[in-house]
Amino acid sequence: MAKIVIEEINRLGHVIGRHKFDQLPIAIGRSYQNDLILSDPFVSPEHVIIRDTDGGWLVEDQNSENGVKLKLHSPGSRPDCLQSGDDIIMGRTRLRIFSSSHPVVATHLLPTKASLPQIIARPAIATTTIILVLALLFLDAQLTAVKQIGMDKLLASSLPTFMFALAWAGIWTFVGRVIIHRASFLPHFIAALMLFMISMLMAIMSEYLTYNLNTELVATILEFIVISVALAGLLYINLVNSTNISRRTIIATSYSVAWSILLVGLFLQYVNQPEFTASPEYPTELKAPFAKLAASTTADEFLKDSEKIFDHD
Repeated sequence: MAKIVIEEINRLGHVIGRHKFDQLPIAIGRSYQNDLILSDPFVSPEHVIIRDTDGGWLVEDQNSENGVKLKLHSPGSRPDCLQSGDDIIMGRTRLRIFSSSHPVVATHLLPTKASLPQIIARPAIATTTIILVLALLFLDAQLTAVKQIGMDKLLASSLPTFMFALAWAGIWTFVGRVIIHRASFLPHFIAALMLFMISMLMAIMSEYLTYNLNTELVATILEFIVISVALAGLLYINLVNSTNISRRTIIATSYSVAWSILLVGLFLQYVNQPEFTASPEYPTELKAPFAKLAASTTADEFLKDSEKIFDHD
């Protein structure tokens, strides 16, 4: 007779214990006289006995207070007998019974290529990202300053960005330590800095788009889309590096959150747009002459083109 394996299943469907038996019958309950001893207080001291029969494994209730439920996964099987892979529910305990010859799932292959978190955590990429973020912060501080800024103030202005990235990475490192018992700080930190770098570059590009197009709409929509995709990438790296969720679920979750933020942002932009205002807002960006893409128009040409607006003849 094939050996019997009984798995203990928690409420999330995960296996928390396996027990192997060489022969039947098998007595299950809280009493120490049982072959399988359970600690569930809703299980009786002598709850069930599993016996061998022609139609499978027969489950005999030993007058338990809370009874027994069978969850059969094998179509066509007897309603009072278990087949390999079926469940027994007693109290708040779920057991799954298998024959030792029951097939198992195929072996998962280890990835042969480096994952995205491993790639961005490489020393060259991590160092380059930190240098680029510092350079962007220093450049932004210098361009918006009315006088020369010292190195001490430049470093101080970069602290909030790096403190936020450190805090974000620390939170996800803690999540990874709790869920998968592995702490990996650097990928989270570099990914957060990359998101900030993309945000800064998009802010700069939006100014030049607004300057050339004389409208903020295109730049706003483009900025929302790019930052949402970048945010999805950040969440993807965080979830891959700190959870055991499947890649398909991670991708769906990352993009759902990112695009939800995008839609909410666009909705708020639309709702807060006034129907009429006595003081209309219009782009006032000024840039260096080299940033201009369209041909220049002189004041005389502008006035001449404007005459048709007032010409009612």
